Amino acid sequence: MSECDAILNQGIRDTNTFNSIDQVRAFVRRALSWSYDEFKQRRSASSGGGEFKIFEVLGISGGGQGEEEEFNRLKQEFSSNEESFFSKNALKAIYTEVTNESVVNAWLKCVTQGGVSAYFIGDPLEKFTLALTYRPDEESDRDLTITGVSYLYSQPEAGQPLNIDVGKTLQRFQSLVQACRRVDPKKPDSIAVTFDQGRVITVDLPVKPDEIIAGATTSNTTWEYETRSNTDVVTTGRFNIIRTGDVITGTRTKQTHNGQTITPITENIEGFRSGNRIKIYREVPSQNAVQFYDLTRNGTNAIDGRFYNYGNNDAGVIKLRR
Repeated sequence: MSECDAILNQGIRDTNTFNSIDQVRAFVRRALSWSYDEFKQRRSASSGGGEFKIFEVLGISGGGQGEEEEFNRLKQEFSSNEESFFSKNALKAIYTEVTNESVVNAWLKCVTQGGVSAYFIGDPLEKFTLALTYRPDEESDRDLTITGVSYLYSQPEAGQPLNIDVGKTLQRFQSLVQACRRVDPKKPDSIAVTFDQGRVITVDLPVKPDEIIAGATTSNTTWEYETRSNTDVVTTGRFNIIRTGDVITGTRTKQTHNGQTITPITENIEGFRSGNRIKIYREVPSQNAVQFYDLTRNGTNAIDGRFYNYGNNDAGVIKLRR
């Protein structure tokens, strides 16, 4: 298992079916050893649920026309080169389907970034996992030894192993993970890790706001937004966010694209307030994708967060101001 794949063991959405990504791999390996008839029989006995939902992601679903051909194609691909089949690209859709969102984001960051990476998995306002990953830039780069760890308003979870601590070694192409707990989520927080080669890497944790959207039971607010994708595509426009209880509705209107004014495009949004965060979803039919916004209030007139396009693998940062 690679150092990035190890991140995926930090949380599986359907814990009644899978306890780790290794179990996902084991089931796919076992299922592809069956004949198509045996696969259909076993799937039928499970009513198509549980473990077999993985194959929906791979295009095997419902016994439709061409399914047997597709199943046999997967078997051939698997038998020809198992390691290639279990590559990150081959299993990316499966990872996205079966793991929770914060784990997926950490995994995507890991596989696209060299050097030492640090990120959190889970809810940074309560319990979360601190993860360090080392993907050396040069073949000659050696293992790293931790010489210092500092926390502001969080701490290692009591009773859990101290995996990220002074004297611990972060090996090449490996990860270290540490269970942590936020002590005071209303204060700015960061965790800094120092290594023997003079490297210092920090993870900044968001601040818990008093309220995500101002107002009592119902509020209707307008925000100017700017997004910047990982490929430096910048768009601006306006969000109209309506909150009724914890339910979010409203619209997003895109007005510029990379500095060029465009005919405004208005689309409906929906979502919910979960604890101290807002999660908004927007369908993007032209890209066959769904855009997801993970937002946190930052003061009275600012909301910051990230967006992810599930369908075309785009992602980036977003800020809302009023």
